[in-house]
Amino acid sequence: MPQTGDADNPEKMQSSGQGGPMKPMRCPICDAAMPGNWQDYPDYPFCSKRCRIIDLGRWLNEEYRIAAAEADDDRSTPPSSPED
Repeated sequence: MPQTGDADNPEKMQSSGQGGPMKPMRCPICDAAMPGNWQDYPDYPFCSKRCRIIDLGRWLNEEYRIAAAEADDDRSTPPSSPED
């Protein structure tokens, strides 16, 4: 006899990102509430084209940076040998 799993119970299934309401979200630029489905927002994760363009401008102006470890300049040159 075949066993039935959670796939038969739509209430227990995880959302695959299609349809269904999304968890409460706010626009990362203007902090506007974005209720409803992600399909309602063609510029997702932004609430509008305006916010999407603002974000692009920030990237192009290098206002966003990804942190990196500082390089030690001494590693790029081989150590000098002491003279006797």
